[in-house]
Amino acid sequence: MNILVVEDNQDTRELLVLHLTLQGHEVSGAEDGQEGLDRIKEDRPDLILTDLSMPRLNGVELIRRVRGDSGLAGMKIIAITAHGSGDANEARRAGADIVLHKPTPLDSLADIVKQMTK
Repeated sequence: MNILVVEDNQDTRELLVLHLTLQGHEVSGAEDGQEGLDRIKEDRPDLILTDLSMPRLNGVELIRRVRGDSGLAGMKIIAITAHGSGDANEARRAGADIVLHKPTPLDSLADIVKQMTK
């Protein structure tokens, strides 16, 4: 599965990319929502894993733009937030398939990704 990790925290992004790569996925990263949107349009990943709180373009707006583009709307999206249920609810309303809260255990994330590929 081709996965794009959109996360502004470099350490977190690199950890997620490494972990998912070790699970056998083809994974790349983007450092904010705008770069993520550009990469999504270019690379057409199977799954987007996005943080919600980011500069330039936040995760909720990224989800809205993906869902609003007929060529991208069917992509699977996992949103991750360190904030409360308000952000999670907003991400769900925007169209996230799944919303996880930080810190999410890496093994749990790997299981969720595996389930989404079925």
